Amino acid sequence: MHDQPVVGDWNGDGRSDIGVFRIVSGDGVFMLDFDSDPDSESLVRLGSEGDIPVTFMAHRDQRRRASSKQFDLFH
Repeated sequence: MHDQPVVGDWNGDGRSDIGVFRIVSGDGVFMLDFDSDPDSESLVRLGSEGDIPVTFMAHRDQRRRASSKQFDLFH
């Protein structure tokens, strides 16, 4: 499986941040860039092979914020 790009406001600054979803040893891993530093990512393990990453706005005030509810998987 290839890397799949994901976009969301991981650090809550109101701007889109980039990330990647990839499969590592059968497990899903989100690699999220919180600070636009190419040498620094945060890893979130979620999902497994065959899952499709989905990002969404999870807060009623329409601001994107980093949380476990900002991204999920479609099985």
